[in-house]
Amino acid sequence: MKKMQNKTFEKHTLRFVLIMLFLNFVPQIIFAELPDTLAIIGDKIITVDQYLKRFNEKKNETGISDNLEIRKNYLANLVSDELLIAKAKKSGIDKTEESINELKRIQLQELLNSYSEKYVSPQVKVTEEDLKSLYINMNTKLDVSHLYAPSIEKANLLNKSLQEGHSFEELALQNFDDPVLKNNGGSLGFITIDEMDPEFEKVAYSLKVGEISKPVKTVRGYSIIKLNGIKKNPLTTETEYLKIHDKLKALARKREYENVTKAFTKNHADKLQIKFNDSIIEDLFNSTQDNQNIFEVEKALTRNDLNKIIVSSKLGNWDLRLIVNEMKLTTIKMKQWIRTEENLKDFISGLVTRKYIWMEALNEKLDTSNSYKVNVNYGFETYLLGKIEENTKSKIQISSNEIEKYYSENKNYFFIEPEIRLSSILLDNQKKADSVKTLLQSGESFKEMAKKYSMQEETAVFGGDLGYFRIKELDELGKELFALNVGTWVGPYLNEGKYLFLQCTDIKKGEYKTLSDCSQEIEENISSLKWFTLRENFVKELKKEFEVKLFEEKLKKI
Repeated sequence: MKKMQNKTFEKHTLRFVLIMLFLNFVPQIIFAELPDTLAIIGDKIITVDQYLKRFNEKKNETGISDNLEIRKNYLANLVSDELLIAKAKKSGIDKTEESINELKRIQLQELLNSYSEKYVSPQVKVTEEDLKSLYINMNTKLDVSHLYAPSIEKANLLNKSLQEGHSFEELALQNFDDPVLKNNGGSLGFITIDEMDPEFEKVAYSLKVGEISKPVKTVRGYSIIKLNGIKKNPLTTETEYLKIHDKLKALARKREYENVTKAFTKNHADKLQIKFNDSIIEDLFNSTQDNQNIFEVEKALTRNDLNKIIVSSKLGNWDLRLIVNEMKLTTIKMKQWIRTEENLKDFISGLVTRKYIWMEALNEKLDTSNSYKVNVNYGFETYLLGKIEENTKSKIQISSNEIEKYYSENKNYFFIEPEIRLSSILLDNQKKADSVKTLLQSGESFKEMAKKYSMQEETAVFGGDLGYFRIKELDELGKELFALNVGTWVGPYLNEGKYLFLQCTDIKKGEYKTLSDCSQEIEENISSLKWFTLRENFVKELKKEFEVKLFEEKLKKI
């Protein structure tokens, strides 16, 4: 009887094993036969559609070419990413309290994105004039200085001091902690679009040379801006504009989308009638400054504090406990810009508005769409990939000897290219060009001719000064212009109906950065190189842990 039972047990065990083998083996056969399967990593599948979506995004971002070898390399990168994500999940990284909160944050953000796509995107309009203005600004660098204040009250005091005759340099010395800004009069040097806070940029580009703005609210506080000079690319043409028209349009839409979103959010915030308990704001602000980690902020507050009402709106009263919980669903980067109590109020106002829009999105069931679910999954897996890479990178160590060796072996990489300073005279007809050329040949001052005749009003007042250029910034004229001696001029160059004279007013010789100047950059480069090798070896080991199948031949047909 016992023997029969053993046989029956063995028979059932064998059947179970065969079933499990079948279940593990058959799906891979099925998926391999499906025309849209490119790779299988454990239980994860990369389809043709998924691959193409990411590959095309990468092409648009980086401008990489499209050939079979590049397609294979990109697929290999996706497979490596999936292996690391699978390891992160197997290691339980997705189950930590931080990861669970990050998933909630991603779900919330994707819901807000869906709502924005429905209600904000249709309001985004970009005209041809917008594109031309953006193109001009992209080819214009501004030499600016600024004075910073954490609050509007302090900004107004600075503004008052300027009106009373105090200089930018004097006030910068008194107000900046940063030693560079303190001693250079708050100079930021030459900057261009997308290098500044959007509000700072908008005001800076509206100023005339020498003009000083009123206090401008930025995400970090308030700035008073002074425009010291303008550097325009003298070689901008309609042809160049048309070449990058599509990229300009995409950039303009992105920038306008941000503007419309900001106005949309402010409109909702105003309707919610948000009011603060100022005495509690101070306590919370001090806690956020002492503890950037929001979990530590919560520990720093007493139970009695957590029950205090900090903000009221049409959504009701919110106590500190609710605010802290909402803050957990924001990024560290967002929390880091809370530098003043006013910043904190703006931040909390944003949390309240976000909650309202989130509730509206839920009412419209925007979280049930397939795109929402796909985006949430992609966002969370990208986070997990970042976490496991972060954990692995922490093992990298770099010695001072390695930094010195890298510097000596790659010194040319740290060479600062020579620069030429140019002044220009731009004219709109040949008769004027001939007259100016005759005057210049007779010894008339280039600077005075620029002031008197040049069409470029912003630079004409400074004798046509355009600032410094590197050879690659001057396109086909680079070699010819760099052959000029200081004080000599060339021209006119005829381009699309305009006549351009250029004069060399200064030359900066090229030089090498010192080791101390570039040690941080070198450390980052070495870290990246080590990380590449470390990641490659890690992925090789993971391929032993997770089964991987590739169907690269399908890349030829898509």
